[in-house]
Amino acid sequence: MEATVFAQYLVNGLTTGAIYVLVAVGLSLIFGVLDTPNFAHGEFYMVGAYAAFLCASRGMPVLLVLIMAALAGALAGALGEYAVFRPHRSAGHINSMVASMGLSMVMANGCLLLFTPTPRRLSGLVPEGVVSVLGVTISFNRLIVVGAAIVFLVLLYLLVYGTWIGLAMRASSQDSRAALIMGVNLNVVAVTAFAIGGGLAAVAGLLVGSLFVLEPTMGGIMGLKAFSVVILGGMGNMWGAVLGGFLLGLAEAFAAPLMGTGFKDVLAFGLMIIVLVFQPKGLVSRG
Repeated sequence: MEATVFAQYLVNGLTTGAIYVLVAVGLSLIFGVLDTPNFAHGEFYMVGAYAAFLCASRGMPVLLVLIMAALAGALAGALGEYAVFRPHRSAGHINSMVASMGLSMVMANGCLLLFTPTPRRLSGLVPEGVVSVLGVTISFNRLIVVGAAIVFLVLLYLLVYGTWIGLAMRASSQDSRAALIMGVNLNVVAVTAFAIGGGLAAVAGLLVGSLFVLEPTMGGIMGLKAFSVVILGGMGNMWGAVLGGFLLGLAEAFAAPLMGTGFKDVLAFGLMIIVLVFQPKGLVSRG
């Protein structure tokens, strides 16, 4: 493989991986705090995309569109925790899992009713154009995807390791009962984790919307891939999700030209199965 072609695949893989990271980190944060998988997480990603579409269609500036999309995802996450997950928290994981599946279907079909199955385009947010360096070409859209992922990961790091609520989330992730005894309000921690996760997923939805089309069912496959990334990196480990997201993005970028673009979804779940067989705790232990 030529060096230029290799570098192009590398850039494409990092761009795709950045999207997976934004979605999977929030999912991993929620699992770490509540120890319960959220099967509606992909729909928070969809909410962000359609919120951005509505705002952009009304001529809002790019920064305001980004803020509104993140707020929409955060609100969806907070409401989901309060209305669906909180009532089932003491009933066991199965109840929460089934409830989250129901929430996923309600959100996806609600979007289908509101916007119809017609694919939409989120255009005009980013100037058209490409940057070419040493024969490697990358569009402005993809540059922004990678840049936004880095910015939001830095902000998440500062929140988790530099604030009281971040300390409370880490304590709850390690031992929720001990955290409760020490005065941590688990309801506040849970709703905050869901809001952060929903906001990050919504930003990812906006970024994908600037590259591809929007569909009401777009959250389904992304949610499943986010689970693959979380399992690959290690359940409940946010930084393992970062590693897993970029690894999956790179794997898809290099495999697609050899085996066809339809193979990339198979690759995600194939990697998940392999990791579960040989490294059940993921590539990075929970922490």
